[in-house]
Amino acid sequence: MVRRRTPTDGAYKACFSDKAMVASLVQDFVQADFVQDMDFSTLEPFPTARVTKGFSQRYGDAIWRLHWQNMPSFLFLMLEFQSRIDPFMPVRILVYAALLWQFLIDQGEISPGDRLPPIFPIVLYNGRTKWHAARDIKSLLCPMPKDLLAYQPTQKFFLIDENALSQKVIDAARGVSAHLFRLERLRKGDSVFGLLRDVLADLQQHSESLRQTFDEWICLFLRDRKILKSEAEYQRIKGDTSMFGEALKEWEEDLLLKGKKLGKKEGKKEGKKEGLKLGAKRGEKKGEANVISAMKRALLQALGERFKPISRAIRKKLQNVNENASLFELIASVNVVKDLQEFDALLDSKLPSHE
Repeated sequence: MVRRRTPTDGAYKACFSDKAMVASLVQDFVQADFVQDMDFSTLEPFPTARVTKGFSQRYGDAIWRLHWQNMPSFLFLMLEFQSRIDPFMPVRILVYAALLWQFLIDQGEISPGDRLPPIFPIVLYNGRTKWHAARDIKSLLCPMPKDLLAYQPTQKFFLIDENALSQKVIDAARGVSAHLFRLERLRKGDSVFGLLRDVLADLQQHSESLRQTFDEWICLFLRDRKILKSEAEYQRIKGDTSMFGEALKEWEEDLLLKGKKLGKKEGKKEGKKEGLKLGAKRGEKKGEANVISAMKRALLQALGERFKPISRAIRKKLQNVNENASLFELIASVNVVKDLQEFDALLDSKLPSHE
């Protein structure tokens, strides 16, 4: 199934027009020895419009260059952004590499007797299905004798399949590009506030242009995933903990509705009016239990993001809080209390023995 393009696609690619994003992408997610020889302080964009008109009109291509191995020549980074699988991706990469070399030759940047500079092509793929297409032209060639194979071009690319990255790899990443991957893994019901707080705090050390581009992408992404409804809501959630509570309330309503539907379905199977009522009641009860459980998980995740570790005593106390209103208040307090002791005191006030 082809992934539909969304307004977030353009903003996603725009984030990688920043030097810090490109550097962190390579440093955190490319496990290769030659990365250690790259001088990222010399990293600079190489406008694709300088190569060919057709190349510059492609959706999302980006070329960067930097010094490596303390040599005067450049290493070129070629980024290609994909939201769907292209079975002939190696062919496209070969064409782009040849166009770049030809341009450098035509401009006199490569003279007769010079060696061609290295090109490192990276395909950054964020589609929902795992990449299963060829990564090397050899995989696309038909069978042929070895002596004929020697005349065929070779080309491969480095694939970063975003959704195939292990959580361990993403957690270990320290660069700004990893924030994008962490946010893209959010689903409705996840702890949005804690992650947003960390991302926005880290972005303060980066350029204003990256902050603005990232901010635009976050807003579009959260709206596209139905986590938030509007830009105004996003602007408020950045400084208002109660907004997270409002989002949880919507998720609660969704779960309750599913519970009611499930109950009615069970009741119909019983074939009696009494059975229908009983099934609906059971469904509502099950839906409420699911909501309470989801809220507790969200609260523990938010606590863990700000205070580590969370003691067994606090976890045990939390299991005894089963009122929606109390859980909403506890969630909203996570980024207000100054330490775990203050939170623990508030938690004590929500336990049944204090009511």
